[in-house]
Amino acid sequence: MILTETYKDRVLAMRCITRYKQHIYVKSEPLFFAFLTALSLMTSNPGCLQAQTITINSDKQIQYADSLFSQGEYLRAIDEYKRFVYFFPKDSRIHLARYRIGMAYYEIRRYEPAIREFSTLISQNPERELLIQSHWRLSECHAKIGRYAAAILDLENLMAIEKGVNIRDEAFYRMGWIYMETASFKEALESFRKIHPDNASKYQLSRIFAELTEPLNIPKKNPKIAGFLSILPGAGYLYTERYRDALFAFLINAAFFLAAYESFDSDLNALGAITGVVGLGFYAGNIYGATSSAHKHNRRQTRKFIENLKRNIKIQLSSDSINRRIWAALRYAF
Repeated sequence: MILTETYKDRVLAMRCITRYKQHIYVKSEPLFFAFLTALSLMTSNPGCLQAQTITINSDKQIQYADSLFSQGEYLRAIDEYKRFVYFFPKDSRIHLARYRIGMAYYEIRRYEPAIREFSTLISQNPERELLIQSHWRLSECHAKIGRYAAAILDLENLMAIEKGVNIRDEAFYRMGWIYMETASFKEALESFRKIHPDNASKYQLSRIFAELTEPLNIPKKNPKIAGFLSILPGAGYLYTERYRDALFAFLINAAFFLAAYESFDSDLNALGAITGVVGLGFYAGNIYGATSSAHKHNRRQTRKFIENLKRNIKIQLSSDSINRRIWAALRYAF
């Protein structure tokens, strides 16, 4: 009896397992046939199972990077130039690729990485034209982010290794305009005077000397006068041509003066004292603000004077105009 029951249990269990397998097969039938189809396609074409090999060619790689650069896709160009530098470190165009990386950063105004690229390139002592161009661009990058001392040092370093008159004159010319950016007109004039007389007309030195040797035509306000006039609230602002601030300063100070006077006149001495102290703070602020506005006015006028000189006198530098020619010449020289 026990054996009979055991046999029945086994038969029942086998039937359940069979039905379960059929259920799984039916449910997964579409996926199963899809797998068989893909397997048959791959076996019918053995080439599908083989990994495709991509060969990087130095010429095509740098041409692709160049095309991206010329189209203004500077970030993508940087990646492709870096790929060229990584895979072809012995290629004769490696310095050119580094220079273009720096130029791409320069074009998108990311001056810090551009400085690193140009500095690295200079330390590798590249071809003469690339070395000169890298010094120019390095100096420009430093000037763009306000590191004027570093920009001047870059030019001095170039003059230490380059003895050509034209290069040195351009360095002095650039140095003069860097001093101009900081309103150091005396130092700028000294730099311009170091340019060789043969290049005087090229750099329009006569016009520069006319502007810098005569009393500078910069309308300025005297901060001391502005502060003195502010004894009458608002008068200092009128002197510095800030008419709205002059009106507000006069009205606010007048209001506090009248409020303090009325308080004392009504025997509200405590209120009068508080109002007087607060009003005194506004009165002192009126004097300080007028003095500060005079300084701001002078800075604005000085910047305006410099911008006018740059617009009317500063010439297109030779290195800027030949940059693309140098690039093309170096590109086809290898």
